[in-house]
Amino acid sequence: DPKSLALYVGATIGVITSSVLVIKYAMKKNTEKQMKKFQEESKRENKVILHTFGETSVAAPTLSPACAKIIAFLEYTKIPYSVDDHIMFSHPKTNKSPWITYKDKHVADSNLIIDFVKNEKSLNNVDIDNHLNKSQKAILTAYKALVEDCMYFIICYRRWCNDENVKKYLEIIFESTSNFEKILIGFFES
Repeated sequence: DPKSLALYVGATIGVITSSVLVIKYAMKKNTEKQMKKFQEESKRENKVILHTFGETSVAAPTLSPACAKIIAFLEYTKIPYSVDDHIMFSHPKTNKSPWITYKDKHVADSNLIIDFVKNEKSLNNVDIDNHLNKSQKAILTAYKALVEDCMYFIICYRRWCNDENVKKYLEIIFESTSNFEKILIGFFES
């Protein structure tokens, strides 16, 4: 009967839509709860929480150049920080990594993070470039553009376009994944 089929399809669509909305709502609430936990931890311990990709067995703190830049900046300026590399490595609103939590603020994008830290009074307005004159700052900007904008593509090419490097890099990225996930990855690689 076409009427009962239409009713069945409509009910099924309604149930699926309702389920998706409930799941999205629960995920949003869970994210908000986790963000508040990060804020409380940052306030309690008076430190920056750096959210980044998971650790690897490689002799580097992270495989991401942007995350490495923030780690180097925080280490150089001796700003107290901890790394969250398991819970939420991309910012829930921008989907960017790295991002930081400092007290009530969440800042994504490595350049914005450094600008934020430079201008944050409670972090002593750490500006590692304040001793440079205008000409030196211009040279610094040129080098920064070279490293961040040009070298990035060389790194990507070396990682993803060289067959030997792709295999090694995927092994590093997925070294902590389950056997089922490895089977899926192997399926899509072939």
